Amino acid sequence: LGQDQQPTGLNVRRLIWIRMIAVPGSALCLLLARQVYQLPIPALQLVMIVSGLVAFNLWVWLRHKESRPVSDREFFIQLLVDLVALTSILYYAGGASNPFVYLLVLPMIISAAALPQTYTWIIAGLSAASYTLLMLWRVEVPEFINMHSKSAMDLHAAGMWLGFVVLSVLIATFVAAMAQTVRERDRYLARLRETALRDERVVAVATLAAGAAHELSTPLATMAVVTGEIAREYPAAT
Repeated sequence: LGQDQQPTGLNVRRLIWIRMIAVPGSALCLLLARQVYQLPIPALQLVMIVSGLVAFNLWVWLRHKESRPVSDREFFIQLLVDLVALTSILYYAGGASNPFVYLLVLPMIISAAALPQTYTWIIAGLSAASYTLLMLWRVEVPEFINMHSKSAMDLHAAGMWLGFVVLSVLIATFVAAMAQTVRERDRYLARLRETALRDERVVAVATLAAGAAHELSTPLATMAVVTGEIAREYPAAT
């Protein structure tokens, strides 16, 4: 299989799309909210984070085009980069009070669908730690905290709705496909194991048959030699 058709390669390609939708998309929504609602969100920091993530995604795409396969560890490191980028954006946009904060579960969901359980536990622990830190340290956005005004409530509710829709679409479209790819890989490996066992049995039978033929050929050869000697000593009467 080519790199694009290998299970991990397919999942990397899907992760590239998720990375270009989830994190930059949430940052773009926050920047639009900054312009429309005059939220005190630092635009420069968000642009720098998104630019760095886009550059990283470009490197991942170029790396994906290489013939060398992507390991689970490399896939895990990419998820860590996504988690750090998302945490950084949330830090500059209200922290745990930001309506997009539950996008922090996305790297954990992807890991659970595509990676061994050990990596998923690490991602889960780091996601929980990120959420906790965002509760303690963040750049405050009063509109995400003070819900006394109707406009602030509407803004927060709209942000939560949009974040839920985006997360649901990403899970249904990409994460489900990742899980399906892993299941197909497991079935493919099971078929390979069955084929290998069948080939081993065929080789064993062939080896047994060759040994039996060798054992049978030895007395036959002896009989042929003895019969030849007897024929020379006692030629048939003419």
